[in-house]
Amino acid sequence: MNHEYSESDAEKARQIIKTDDEYWLGYFHYIAMNELMLSESTGKSKQVLDVFNVSIDFDVENYYLCLTGLKKQIYIPVYGLTPRKYVDVFVSMKPDLLAELERNNYNADLFLESCNDTRQIAILFSPSSEACISPREMACRISETVEVLNDKLLFKGRGGHSSFTALSDRLSGLQSLREGFFKTSELSEYSFFYTNPVVFTRADIEKLRKTVDYEMVMAPCKDFKLALADGKEKECKNSLDVMFGLLKDSLNLSLSRSVLAYLENALQVFCTVYDAGGCVDPEKLCDIGEYYYLDECRSAFLTAAELLCAKARERGRYSDMAQSAIYFIKNHYIKDISLTDIARYADINPSYLSGQFKREVGASLSEYVMKTRIEKAKLLLAQSEKRVYQIAEDVGFRDIKYFERTFKKAVLMSPNEYRESMRNPEHVTKTKGGKRHIHFKDKGEAEDDGPAKNTETDRAEEGNP
Repeated sequence: MNHEYSESDAEKARQIIKTDDEYWLGYFHYIAMNELMLSESTGKSKQVLDVFNVSIDFDVENYYLCLTGLKKQIYIPVYGLTPRKYVDVFVSMKPDLLAELERNNYNADLFLESCNDTRQIAILFSPSSEACISPREMACRISETVEVLNDKLLFKGRGGHSSFTALSDRLSGLQSLREGFFKTSELSEYSFFYTNPVVFTRADIEKLRKTVDYEMVMAPCKDFKLALADGKEKECKNSLDVMFGLLKDSLNLSLSRSVLAYLENALQVFCTVYDAGGCVDPEKLCDIGEYYYLDECRSAFLTAAELLCAKARERGRYSDMAQSAIYFIKNHYIKDISLTDIARYADINPSYLSGQFKREVGASLSEYVMKTRIEKAKLLLAQSEKRVYQIAEDVGFRDIKYFERTFKKAVLMSPNEYRESMRNPEHVTKTKGGKRHIHFKDKGEAEDDGPAKNTETDRAEEGNP
């Protein structure tokens, strides 16, 4: 779109239009009106109208632009409509909308805009008498009509997404249409904050937007984080209500994205520490693109808070310091990590961290590192076909013999015995001392554990967990 048309183009269009085919007439009207909205000069606008032999019904010296209806991002995934089917819905709506405009003494041109990737209904309308209702009231009646028609043609008892109607300031001259369109289409982003039908102008934004800065929203965010660690579901929900209330008052998508980015980081830590990744996906939960409305995001967070609080109550409370240390260990256990490394990440004195961690978690940092490695090894033994020496390397052991000794001491089975017990639990028995033992049906040759790696001593080096 928005290119120059030659005389041959114009002649081709006129030849098709002469057929009086309704489809082609509608198609050329749609093309012409979209081109008209993007024209940068009056001369170009006149060329578009001439090429497509299209006359306009609104007063070009005194008119308004209204964008309304469902966005493409909703009618395709939610209602399963193809673009062509949505065009059919629009064609069905058009006579009713024109009739409503005419009843209220407005002249108008209606079409589907295709300049943005939204495919909303665009209406250019102008008052035909001084006695008619205000343009804003007319936009409200357009919105109400669209809602009724959507309920009849689309929703059909399945519940509806409300139409967001954006109304331009008064426009005069075709040269002002392009700028008016882009300013009005920018208003559509505010539909994220409203689930009910609403008409918005640029003046409304300034009137409804409240002063909300990042620090104000951070207060309930931090309250939510603390309540989550304590497993206090009611306090979590109260904090979320305050936070989402502030975001709605702000009418600020950029602020909303920043807050969700903070929460994603906090929840990534929480889910790693409390092994809650299976019930909540922080990245998806905090992706603003996953939601049509802010209220949908709030509902998703309330559900997640319920699940995460249950996890916190099950595991017990960890302070921010302990959470940071555990998160770092679970993300770096494959490497040779030291107390200094962990303390630097947690931003705390190494000596204080070492003592406080053991009091709070019940294990020293070195013991927790070893426990993490063994748990990961158990998972790999049960779920993968990797050789034991490969698994040892994957969980941070450089020496296969040291890995086998450490694993057997912790699990009371060798790695091979543990793998067999996971695959054939009926072969596990207990000795008088309570230790587990494996009876293999067919004992083959011992597994090739591969070449020995660099020796790793049984003691943790000073300053190394």
